[in-house]
Amino acid sequence: MGTNFRIILTARKDGHQLKQITMKIEEKLQAIQSPKIRAIVARSASKYIALMANQEPEILEAMQEAEEGQKISISHALILDLERNQQKDRVSFSVKHSVEADGEIPNPDQLELPVTGEEDAA
Repeated sequence: MGTNFRIILTARKDGHQLKQITMKIEEKLQAIQSPKIRAIVARSASKYIALMANQEPEILEAMQEAEEGQKISISHALILDLERNQQKDRVSFSVKHSVEADGEIPNPDQLELPVTGEEDAA
């Protein structure tokens, strides 16, 4: 059979290719013993690629707008509703935003002096 899928994610921000992944689906599927699981995975892989292609403009826009140090998370979920005999594939993506603050671990046995700016936050 030898079906190949190639997924290329390109960072248009700096114009160079970020990652190129070649998946040889048929070869990898042979490692799965169960014909049912193999069929589910094959369908899921196909749907994942279609969903990624559908969201490509939005994902590229998020990549372009991402600031230095930010990460983009792309998740693929496969949901099997056995009662209804339904398979659902979902792709979601987001730009991760995070902030942090550090300081010493407080000691409840020691009197703390207020640090400039902290007295308003309390």
